[in-house]
Amino acid sequence: MSFASYLDTVPAPLTKERERNSYFHFHTDRVERSPLARGKHLAQLTANGQLRNCDMEPLTHGFMIDTYSVRDVYVKYAAWAIYTAEYVRSLAEMVAGKRVVEVGAGRGLLQPLMRKRGIDWTAFDKTPPTRLKGHPYVMKRNWGRALKAKWGAEVIFMSWWPYESGDDCQIAQACVERGIPLIVVGEGYWGCTGTKDFWEEGQSWKIHNMPEHFVDVPQWSGIHDYTYMVIPQKSDPEDFFPNW
Repeated sequence: MSFASYLDTVPAPLTKERERNSYFHFHTDRVERSPLARGKHLAQLTANGQLRNCDMEPLTHGFMIDTYSVRDVYVKYAAWAIYTAEYVRSLAEMVAGKRVVEVGAGRGLLQPLMRKRGIDWTAFDKTPPTRLKGHPYVMKRNWGRALKAKWGAEVIFMSWWPYESGDDCQIAQACVERGIPLIVVGEGYWGCTGTKDFWEEGQSWKIHNMPEHFVDVPQWSGIHDYTYMVIPQKSDPEDFFPNW
């Protein structure tokens, strides 16, 4: 590749026109620009259901010198994945009418956002972090207890399952045995979420990409997470989601 061709692949720098509707502004707009302040503000927008894809554009298109610092703060106060209003709306449309149980929910920010959209959504975590003011209550249960029949799960959701934690295969197998789908946000076989076994073919489950009309999570620069549908081998997504 020539140097000129390489330059064609580099995202253009942000201009005032591109930043007009974004959270990131120039210094003249008197907006606090420290990574701590930006990360906390983005996390608060997420909790309020007000974070938009355009708010994340400067951190997901190209490279900013403090992207990783902002992400560290966001992860601490919100979640590993970026839950924008567009993503929440698309996910809610997908699981409409289903009772959803989220395992490994962390701060559980999706719970109130999905409930506002009429989704029966309950968040569980084995060791939920200290609850912050205005954040939802996350039930302290491991995934095994969360999948008990009394919670009536029709869909299981998990996001950024810990790397090399074999529980992801057990969760997938439990979903297969119950005949229910598992929605996963992760980086796939070569990423840093879950185990290699979970993502490999030849299991009792199969993994589908989401349909083209689905609005997926934005990705931090250098991160490659997507939403996937995990279902039993002898089934199709349409068996569980008519609007697939």
